[in-house]
Amino acid sequence: MGISLWSIVKFSEKSLKLLDENIFLDRLLKGNVITGATMAFKQYLKKDILPIPNTYIHDYWIGLIATINGSVIAIPEKLILYRQHENNIIGVIEKSLLKRFKIYLKNYGGIHEIRESRLKGIDKLLKKSCGMKQNEMHKQILMCHDFWFSQSQLEKRGVFNGIKIISRDILKGNYCKYYNGLRSIVRDLICLLIHRNNI
Repeated sequence: MGISLWSIVKFSEKSLKLLDENIFLDRLLKGNVITGATMAFKQYLKKDILPIPNTYIHDYWIGLIATINGSVIAIPEKLILYRQHENNIIGVIEKSLLKRFKIYLKNYGGIHEIRESRLKGIDKLLKKSCGMKQNEMHKQILMCHDFWFSQSQLEKRGVFNGIKIISRDILKGNYCKYYNGLRSIVRDLICLLIHRNNI
């Protein structure tokens, strides 16, 4: 298709040059850039990797665990040809603006489940990071956990308090760090208003 995974997930050669575990963890807390078919990990990580929580795709979880153990190296060369077809369980396709908009609207119905799933996943990672030597990473994961906890509480807090939570996270830059920036802010504000009208 003339594209690469990294170009779609906005992970660049420039990102590689800046790569250290703290910066890479920041990128992973926003979303996955790792694919299992191109991954190898050392035996000693297995005890922390298993069991893989059902809130994470296996490659994403392995990448997170390797990162908080200080063991990630990203290789810039393209080492795999990935076949994309209609039966892929998970696929990476460059989507048109209309297709992305349809997915965006579809997510409104399941936004609470998305938030709960992200919170459960980051909760498991937070527990794993408690015993790590990397205190800075534990703080990063804790901040991400706090964001997703706030997200899970948005509608329960009412419109006024929900707007305060959203405003606080905008000022902290959390929507860009852990979510999808402006479109997530808009979606959360609309969800608050829809929820209010449904009460």
